[in-house]
Amino acid sequence: MEISVVRRPVKKQGGAAVIEFALTLSIFVLIVFGIIEFSTLMMNVSRANEVTRELTRIAIVSDPLCDIYGGGCAGGTSSMICPGGAPVQLTLAEAGTDCGTAPGSTGCRMLTRAQAIMPDITASQIEVTYACSVTGAVDRPLVVPLLTVGLIDVTYGLMVADLLGLAESEVPIPAFETSRTGEALFTITPSL
Repeated sequence: MEISVVRRPVKKQGGAAVIEFALTLSIFVLIVFGIIEFSTLMMNVSRANEVTRELTRIAIVSDPLCDIYGGGCAGGTSSMICPGGAPVQLTLAEAGTDCGTAPGSTGCRMLTRAQAIMPDITASQIEVTYACSVTGAVDRPLVVPLLTVGLIDVTYGLMVADLLGLAESEVPIPAFETSRTGEALFTITPSL
C-alpha cells in the first residue's frame, strides 16, 4: 500500500502581513491622535472654568465695570435697581475695555488675566452680570451685588483637522458661569 502525498502550491503571504500592519498602524495612530485631541479639548474646558473663577474674583474686589448704582452703563444697559430690578448685564467689549487708555481699569485687568489663561479669548466673549442680593448691612448705602462672570461663544479648533489640511473644524466649549456675592466693605459705627 502506497500513500501518495499531494502537495499544494505554497501561497506567498508576505504582502498580507504588510497590509495587516498598515491597517493596524493606521487604527492605532487614529486612536492616539483622538486621545490627544480629546485631552486638549478637556484642558481647554478646564481653562475656561478657571477663567470665570478668576475673573469673578477680580470683579468682586474691584470697582464695577460701569455705574451700576446710578447713571447706567454703556450700550443702553440700565442701572441696577434693588429690590426687584433687572440685573445689569454687559460684555467687557460693551464696558469699553481699552487697555491702552486705562490699563488699571477693572475691565482691562480682567481681559489681561483671561488672555493669560486662554490667549484666544476676546472682550466680547466675557460677560459680566450685576444683580441684586439680600446680603450686607441694613444701613449700607449701596446694595451688595451678586456678581456673575460667564464665557460665551468660546470654541476650540481641532488640531488634527488643521494638521491634515482638512476644513477648519471647531468644537463649542460649554458656556461657563461663576457667581459670587460682592464684598461688603461697609462698617457700622455703633451709636453710644
